[in-house]
Formats: sequence, C-alpha cells, structure tokens
Amino acid sequence: MSSTQYSTGLLYGLINSIMLIPITISFCTIIYQHAAYEHYMPQLIKIVLFSSIIHQLAFSYCSSLPFAIGQVQDAGLIFLSAMASSIAESCHDQRHIVPTTLVVLSICTFILGSNSSSCSSSSRSRSSSIFIVQYNFMHFISCSINDACSRE
Repeated sequence: MSSTQYSTGLLYGLINSIMLIPITISFCTIIYQHAAYEHYMPQLIKIVLFSSIIHQLAFSYCSSLPFAIGQVQDAGLIFLSAMASSIAESCHDQRHIVPTTLVVLSICTFILGSNSSSCSSSSRSRSSSIFIVQYNFMHFISCSINDACSRE
C-alpha cells in the first residue's frame, strides 16, 4: 500500500467518523427516550459511541472486502427503544433500570448478531423474526426483573 492510498484511507475514515458522531448521538436519544434515562443520557451516549467504535473496528478488521465501511444501522432502533422503555416501566427501583437495560440490550443484540450473521441478503424475514424473538425474550426478562424489584 502506497503512502497516498494510506493517506486517502485515513482521510475517508476521519470524514466518516466525524459524520457518524451526531448520527450515533441521535441513535442514543432514540433508544433511550423514556424519561427514566434522562439523568443518565451523557453516560449512555458515551456507551453507544464506544459500542459504535467497537462495531466499526470489528467490521473493518474482519471484513473480506477491503473497501467495506460498517456502520450501526437504524433498522433495529425501534425494537431497542421499545425494549428500553419496557424495562424502564417494568422495574420500580430507579437504580436497576440502566444496568438492566444495558445487559438485556447487549444480550439481545449479541443474539441477533450471532443468528443473522449467517443470513443472506434475501432472507430479511428471518432477521425480522429474530427481532420479535428478541423482544419476547426481553419481555420475559423484564417481567422477571419486575418480580424481583417488587420483592425488595
């Protein structure tokens, strides 16, 4: 790789990174739109930004396409927002809302990623059904948490 190609790649990466920061912040405000998360929004934005950086690095490093740019997509934001709001409403203790949400959303996103990595682009319905299973799993977890929180 010549120094010109390296410089061009770094410039494209820098421009892409600058453009994605406001987009990622907006994703965070969509996911955590419930009032219970207002106080924690600066920390949640940092977590989502960090997660996006890890996603980009993993995608760029592991991709077989040398020109690939992996970005967090907005398709799952509706589901993530519904899950986060449901957890916030289900848990009565304010101290448990954010940690529970972070763990459940991480587990569900991991499950979706591990199951949809073998999906071809023509099998979008499988990805949608995984989101539904993910939502039902989250609902089960949040009901269990609600029971645990109400016992305290």
